[in-house]
Amino acid sequence: MASYFDVWYKVHVDSVGWLGWAKDGAVTGSTGYGVHVQAVQVRLTRKGANAPGTTISPCLLGQPFTLANPMQKKIVELVRQVPSPGPGLCSEWIAGIYERAGFRNVHTDACDYYWDYCKYTDYSHLKVGMVIAVPSHTHTRMGSIYGHVCLYIGNNQVMDNVGQIRTLDMAYWLDYYST
Repeated sequence: MASYFDVWYKVHVDSVGWLGWAKDGAVTGSTGYGVHVQAVQVRLTRKGANAPGTTISPCLLGQPFTLANPMQKKIVELVRQVPSPGPGLCSEWIAGIYERAGFRNVHTDACDYYWDYCKYTDYSHLKVGMVIAVPSHTHTRMGSIYGHVCLYIGNNQVMDNVGQIRTLDMAYWLDYYST
């Protein structure tokens, strides 16, 4: 049968909902998040056919907000409260958030945030409240020197400071600033 068909499956997990489709033994579920699978849906397709639906899961791009711990939720609350210190000061805004959350010695530029704290290339490791940074980008003169930084707020969204505080889809932010 495996020569003729692919077995596609997806799971529904507590506090998240339906995850994307996986096939033929690929991992799906809530590994690492400590939540339970509530339901499973299975479909057979002819070998090599497209997935029955999206293969992108909310968990695959980062921790959902509903699974954040109290400190992570505090950081997101601060992200929404701390005003912009002005254009070109994205890392100062981040430092202000972390300082109000109780962390010290977090003043650096976006480029150094990238080199010092951004160790993962697999976005599924992202946790609510983590920094996402690029060491440089081509959209502004200061960005080409110092980079840009944002905070992951869960549910595949980030917030950053560009003279105003804005909320963006993480995939858009990564695509735009990864030049």
